[in-house]
Amino acid sequence: MKKFHLSILFSILFFGLSFSQDFVLSGKIVDAITQAPLEASTIYAESVKDSALVSYTVSDQKGVFELEGDTSLKEVNVFFSYNGYKPHYIKVKLESQVDLGKVQLEEQAQELEGVLIVGDRVPITIKKDTLEFNADSFKTKPDANVEDVLKKLPGVEVDSDGKITVNGKEVDQVLVNGQVFFSNDSKVATKSLPKDIISKIQISDTKTKEQEFSGEEGEGETKTINLTIKEDKNKGYMGRMAAGYGTDERYQLNGLLNYFSNKKRLSFIASSNNINNSGFSYDEIYDMVGNTNGGYSGAQESGLINNFGNGITTSSNLGTSYANAEKGEYKIDANYFFGYSDSYNDQKTSRRIFYRTADTLRKTNLILRGLPIPIEGLQILNMM
Repeated sequence: MKKFHLSILFSILFFGLSFSQDFVLSGKIVDAITQAPLEASTIYAESVKDSALVSYTVSDQKGVFELEGDTSLKEVNVFFSYNGYKPHYIKVKLESQVDLGKVQLEEQAQELEGVLIVGDRVPITIKKDTLEFNADSFKTKPDANVEDVLKKLPGVEVDSDGKITVNGKEVDQVLVNGQVFFSNDSKVATKSLPKDIISKIQISDTKTKEQEFSGEEGEGETKTINLTIKEDKNKGYMGRMAAGYGTDERYQLNGLLNYFSNKKRLSFIASSNNINNSGFSYDEIYDMVGNTNGGYSGAQESGLINNFGNGITTSSNLGTSYANAEKGEYKIDANYFFGYSDSYNDQKTSRRIFYRTADTLRKTNLILRGLPIPIEGLQILNMM
């Protein structure tokens, strides 16, 4: 019976793996009337069943594209979009190589007065140097945060420490509505903000202040992620709180509260516990206070960062952050953090001391004098 079960298991595994295949969809996108190639058109494939994004690409200067991917699906919906043109899609049966030929897009007709045209949800859009994902296009658990949805994006990886890379390039900052969220540590935003308030996830090359001012392109060595808040969520309060209590009166409390009003944001973060936890990650605190007058050492002295491991530490932290900006006119941001800690040590010492006996001293004296040592009736001569 066991052999029968094992044979079924291996058959199922082999059956599932046998349908996972690489595919390449190729073709050319042109204007339906002029037949002119449409450069930088967006092409993406979705699952027919649940609209999950499978792969994406863009067309080159000649309108030519190659959409590559690896999936167990037998067929997908392939969408074609270009700014100012009607989106178009076709259902494609997947094979290793599929030539879609010439794909013709029709120019979008002018919207008539009083008529509302509702477009299909587009999971990915490429605008010049920015890759933009629609957060609602990626399914996650109901209580997911931003980090959870980032893990669903093609080309984006998040490791166990929360470090984010896009196509192998490190993400060095995560902005919210174009502004720093609490600190330069991306984990503050990705781990605390819920996914359901996010509208777009925009990925671009990180730029220096000079490049932003001059309009130059970034060098592409690192990436920046900008999270745009949904319009209906960009006014009001949003937060989260967690609490825990255990034996020996151990406890942990932490919470985050945000107030959004278009370009204005006010945030509060607090934590208290007696389980040797700083309340924030070391990277978060370093980025929060690293450029202040007190610096990292000041944070250690104030208790915001503790040398945990020496006894039981009770720590409390409180922080606030304010940001307000109008593009091209002004930008204001301020941060304040307070930390307190108290450690309790209960130390016990146990010692065992060995003393030499008279017999041990006698034998030691014989050795030093070069005389034989009697052991159970035998005599051992020391060779000098």
